[in-house]
Formats: sequence, structure tokens, C-alpha cells
Amino acid sequence: CHSAALNFKPRQPMAIASRRSFAASLDRMQSKESYAAVVDYFATHRACAVLRTPTAEAAPKAMTAAIEGGFMNVEFTLTTPGCLDCVTNFRAKYDKKVMVGC
Repeated sequence: CHSAALNFKPRQPMAIASRRSFAASLDRMQSKESYAAVVDYFATHRACAVLRTPTAEAAPKAMTAAIEGGFMNVEFTLTTPGCLDCVTNFRAKYDKKVMVGC
């Protein structure tokens, strides 16, 4: 079921600029083993808290409450002000305990 994502092939050829962008991003791709670990983590911790707040100040407080409530997968939406800072801070704080993303 998830192995199909590893074998993804685009339906149409990419434009040259898109191929360059794709090739440049390959150094950021994870191994099949780390992909499998993420899939296994999601299989174990099936619920994900997805957070959107109107202010940067509210986001950390709300996400802390979600984590303290038991969520092990959490996501800040990119429309949340300061989203990427929150992701960085929460990954540092909860490293290896909670999966944090956006």
C-alpha cells in the first residue's frame, strides 16, 4: 500500500526547470528505511493534531496542550503565523518523542 509512493513516476515529463529543482532536492530525500520508520510511526500513532491559530503567540500554547493531551503526531499549518519557527522549536523540545511537522 505505501510502497507505491516509493515507486512514483510522473504521468507527464517534467519541464527542464522542474527536473533541475527535483534533482536538487534529492539530497534532502530520506532513505527507504527512514520512510518505512515514518510509516510505522503513523501506523502506531494514528491520530494527528493539525493546528491553525490566528496569532504566533497562540500556536505554541495550543500545540503544547495537544501534546500534553496525548497526541504523538502534530502539525502546524503553514497559514499559522510563525509556523516554521514553531516547528523548529517543537522539534528541538520534543525530539524523538513527538513527530512534528507542517
